[in-house]
Amino acid sequence: MHSLTIVRQKKEWDSLWDQVNTPVYSSIYATQRWVKNSTRLDKGTAELAVFRNDNGIIIHPYIRRDIPNTRMTDITSAFDFGGFWMSTQDPKHRQELMEGFCTHFDEYAWHNGIVSEFIRVFPWSTPPPAEHYNSTLVRDNVVIDLGLPPSRYWDGFSPSLRNNLRRSEESGLTVRITSMKKFMYLYHQSTRDKGRDPYFLFPRPYFNTLMNKQGDSDTYCLGAYDLEGNLCSAHLYIIDGTRLFYFLSASNPTRLQHHPNHAIIWAIMNHFRSGFDYLYLGGGRPESLMRFKESFSPNRIPYYISTRVFDQEAYEYLEKAGESFPAYRKDLI
Repeated sequence: MHSLTIVRQKKEWDSLWDQVNTPVYSSIYATQRWVKNSTRLDKGTAELAVFRNDNGIIIHPYIRRDIPNTRMTDITSAFDFGGFWMSTQDPKHRQELMEGFCTHFDEYAWHNGIVSEFIRVFPWSTPPPAEHYNSTLVRDNVVIDLGLPPSRYWDGFSPSLRNNLRRSEESGLTVRITSMKKFMYLYHQSTRDKGRDPYFLFPRPYFNTLMNKQGDSDTYCLGAYDLEGNLCSAHLYIIDGTRLFYFLSASNPTRLQHHPNHAIIWAIMNHFRSGFDYLYLGGGRPESLMRFKESFSPNRIPYYISTRVFDQEAYEYLEKAGESFPAYRKDLI
């Protein structure tokens, strides 16, 4: 039995996700609620491509977007990650599932006007096969093993990081769970002040959906407060099974002298880590942000993007000069 189906309804999607749900390999990023919520950022339709053979299933979540001024579409992973999840961990069976998926999905894409695909690959998975996708290592991102005692972390910190954390503690700064409403206000204000791409002005309904507890997944919203009760900085973390993902952050630029961002991460490593194996800090721009994250841990995990062109003729027709993929989107976003 070999078949490819496209799923959009939550009940069927959730049932398929349950079949690949394991503590190590499953993820909130493959759920219907996550992908559908992400269509508020990348306008389109949440879909799940499912391939079955005699040895199991493979699921591939994505957002299908209209290409303006055409009848064609392309697909992208939901913000922040996508990829492929399988019901078996047998290497041979996984390879067969992937090969079968790529063959069938290529034909489906061709016949249904899908031009190209862009995937931000989930860090705890591997990029799709090179015969079908072009994968690029973006960088090695920062991850913290939360199974160590706090003293082990402290001993590995640089003198400057230890000094910043001491200053934070001496200032009376406290870290505690804060409301999504307070985070949203600070995040939107910070995003505008920094002149960031409007894409990152995530709408209120997006945050409202994240705020709701759903199954095993939730969010941690932590804030650093000074002695006067002012919110100096706030971080939004995604709970993904036994992993915690640094998702978004925002700071009040007039209240950074006591290093509130340092304090929040250190608080997680000390007090908010129960039930978690890893804290994924990721990477980021500018380089100062990357150096800030690197100061907390020597551990790295590769971050890939994978791309694929299904219809080369259509892609070349749409293509415009630029380095982004797909190139034709550069002038349309």
